Amino acid sequence: MLVVGGHNSSNTGQLVRLCRSIGVRTYFVEGEEDINYKEIEKMEKIGITGGTSTPEKMIRNIKEVILKKLNKNPEGRGG
Repeated sequence: MLVVGGHNSSNTGQLVRLCRSIGVRTYFVEGEEDINYKEIEKMEKIGITGGTSTPEKMIRNIKEVILKKLNKNPEGRGG
């Protein structure tokens, strides 16, 4: 799971803690420079969410960057 948002956002931090508490491998991503492609390449599925104040455009940008880098087609809901 990628949680997109500012490191100073308590809401985004709470999402990260929640995902990790249920055993989901979770990465806190503030921008595309934070994406760990070596880890993402190992994943069968990738979830992307963001904190309340995270602009939808920022989340879409992260998704597009990942799809382009990994040369993948989007699948699933919201795709």
